[in-house]
Amino acid sequence: MKLHNVILYNIGVYYGEHSFFLDHTPNKKNIILIGGKNGSGKTTLLESIKLALFGSLSYGFRSETEGYKEKILSLWNRKAKINGQNTCKISVTILQVEDYKKNVFQITRVWDLKENRFKENLYVYKNNNLLSTLEAENFQNKLKEEIPPRLFELTLFDGEEIHKLINHGHLNSYLKEMSSILFNLDLFEKLETDLKDYKTILYTKKNLSDSEKKLKITSDQIEVIADKKIHLEKKYRALKNQLQRSEELLAEKKVQFHNLGGLHNEEKENLIEEEKKIEQKRQNNHEKIKKFISNELPFFLNKPLLSEVVKQMEHERKNEAISYLKELVDQSKVREALLDHFQDNQSLLVHELYEKMLVFIQKHIQEEKISLIHQPSSLQLSEVLHMQKALMQVKAKDYIQLYNDNQQLLKKSQEIRKLIELNNEALDLKELLNEIEETTIFTEQLRIEIETVNKEIKIVNEKIEKLLKEKNRYKERMKVEKKSSSTVYLSEQIMEISKKFRRIQFQKKLKQVEIEAIKMVNSLFRKKPFINEIQIDPDTFEVELYDQDLMRIKIDHLSSGEKELLILCLIWAVFRVSGRKLPFVFDTLFGRLDFEHRHALIKKLLPEMGEQIIILSTNTEIDEHLYTLLFPYIAREYTLEYHHSKNSTKIIPDQYFSLTKTEMRT
Repeated sequence: MKLHNVILYNIGVYYGEHSFFLDHTPNKKNIILIGGKNGSGKTTLLESIKLALFGSLSYGFRSETEGYKEKILSLWNRKAKINGQNTCKISVTILQVEDYKKNVFQITRVWDLKENRFKENLYVYKNNNLLSTLEAENFQNKLKEEIPPRLFELTLFDGEEIHKLINHGHLNSYLKEMSSILFNLDLFEKLETDLKDYKTILYTKKNLSDSEKKLKITSDQIEVIADKKIHLEKKYRALKNQLQRSEELLAEKKVQFHNLGGLHNEEKENLIEEEKKIEQKRQNNHEKIKKFISNELPFFLNKPLLSEVVKQMEHERKNEAISYLKELVDQSKVREALLDHFQDNQSLLVHELYEKMLVFIQKHIQEEKISLIHQPSSLQLSEVLHMQKALMQVKAKDYIQLYNDNQQLLKKSQEIRKLIELNNEALDLKELLNEIEETTIFTEQLRIEIETVNKEIKIVNEKIEKLLKEKNRYKERMKVEKKSSSTVYLSEQIMEISKKFRRIQFQKKLKQVEIEAIKMVNSLFRKKPFINEIQIDPDTFEVELYDQDLMRIKIDHLSSGEKELLILCLIWAVFRVSGRKLPFVFDTLFGRLDFEHRHALIKKLLPEMGEQIIILSTNTEIDEHLYTLLFPYIAREYTLEYHHSKNSTKIIPDQYFSLTKTEMRT
């Protein structure tokens, strides 16, 4: 399908009749650029296209309910209401191929307002021929089958919504829904739902055998538990995403805290411990210095005097020894000892020997003529000698070094103390530290909750496995009972075959999507090669990325721009594999992309997105430089200008704000 033109009459900010011509000759120029400030009618244009094509279904209403009427009344241009113009209209012309022929269909919805009530009229033209009511109804039904309203919505992209798909954990459900519709597998889902409803009706009307009853009960139980499993897995994924964001937020806050000079509790405790060790070392050094000053310093300062004291004391001890020796020799005991040693007739010899010994001692062992000062005992002399020996080993520079060390340690201790006190006193740091503590607690709670949910999922899986075994037993019994032709049994079989078929198709199609997506990703991403493989789980539709070493890359670790490009590549790949050709509409497409990614997107992806791309933008998003990049691909362009005085928007063709294609050519 391709949009040809859109006509709005008294819709939203469009007072009177306004037209957009969107068709263009198929070539490399596939972009329709529509610029306008916020509130100028860009969103109204998209809403109007969807409304013209699908009527009440575009808002989720099956018929013209009061809710639908309120929506239409809210779209009615205020100025038209005030001026008594009781008609508004939307007309959309599309080009569609039928039986290998290109046909032009014009779908026009007209609403006539009378006494605050309105009537909707639908007119459908095929190649300028008005279709009958029945033909128009058949066309509408066929259009809804080929392009369901939900599929059309999936081709409308808002930059902010694209970003939320990953950050809010909705990418897998979005891909599942898109793939299901584009690969026509939603028909099988509907078949399974219809069979399920049909079985329920059968169970209420039919007398069931014991095996059928048990099969029904077991199937119902499996369905209930399977729904619970889906809910738990969704909750698990949401919690995991929340945990990842919380961990990243915590890391950011810690970096911010550190950059501001803040201390985490662990760091603070380490500093306090370090301060204690420094103080202990300072105390030990101080005790050594104190002990030296108290005990050794006086002697150290008077080492020469101490040497003289030692000399004096040694002399005194020597004199004391000599005096004692003389006294001992003078005593009769020595004479008597000699006499006892010799015979009686040798007494004269003994006296002579004794006299000679006495003369020798008196001559050669003389007391020094010194004054007695200390008169030390042996112990005292030993202590003084020990002191002298110890002082010989004392080096003054060692104690000077201890003193200098203490000065440095004191300085370091003061710095640590100041850092701790500043950390305690800084209000901003306190608030940030509180935030870190709260985020840490929240993160731990998430981990606990994730573990709990994971255990619940394991329990649910065990229950499902057990019930599946029971279900298979009851099915085997039904076979034995020759009930294989029963409607219930056949319904079960068809449902299972349908589910298996869907899974096989998803596996095949998603493998193709992975191949196409990785090609485009590697051509768009600045980091090359960054992502080497993309895997999409056919059951959960979880997307996993891997590098060249087959190491998993967390999607949340990608930049905002890289996330957006990844999603666009996946969407493009799904549409490419499906073969469906629909117009794409992008609102605020370039907001989160840097220059290189914008350049890659414009040059490589947008030209491959299809024959028709509508880009809605403000003048701040697409500036002159970006417009220059887009220019070679622009087929048509419009600027929407809202005039407050007229309460209406004016459409200016062939112009994007102050820029025009004519100027670009020149």
